[in-house]
Parts: sequence; C-alpha cells; structure tokens
Amino acid sequence: DINSIQELVDALADAGDRLVIVEFYAQWCNACRALFPKICKMIAESPDVLFLKVNFDDNRAACRTLGVKVLPFFHMYRGAEGRVAAFSCTISKLQ
Repeated sequence: DINSIQELVDALADAGDRLVIVEFYAQWCNACRALFPKICKMIAESPDVLFLKVNFDDNRAACRTLGVKVLPFFHMYRGAEGRVAAFSCTISKLQ
C-alpha cells in the first residue's frame, strides 16, 4: 500500500526498469472489489511486475494530484519512460 506521493516516487525509483502497476481503489467501490480476485491472479502470474495499491479515501489529495477521478483507476510506469499508461478499468474490460 502506498500512502503518499513520496512513497510512490520511492517505490518507482526502487523498481528500476520493472513494469509497475498502481491500482487506485476504495473499499466502498463495487467495481474495485469485483476486480480484486482477478488482480490477485495477475500478481501470482507476473512475479516480474510490481503491483502497488493506493486507497483513494486515505489519499484524496495525492489522487487528485495524480489525476484520479474515477475508480478503479490504474497507472502503469516503466523506468526512465515514467508513466506509460493511465486508465479506468472494470472487470469486463480486464477480460
């Protein structure tokens, strides 16, 4: 779990050239809860990918700064390229 922009920056720096997927979620979000088992499966199948989570309710200011307006929302980062993708995703899109 990431609890500040500084923690995110540090985690990205530590990841080097690995693909990093950041999930922005909330406990009350039905779509987030529906995605959770699928994301757990993806994590198990992709040990070379770093998965991070940001709780929207606990980090509203950081989420606003990062452009997160809907949930669930994902950012993908890779090394020197920085953020390579940002999108909202539901279980039907993840299939």
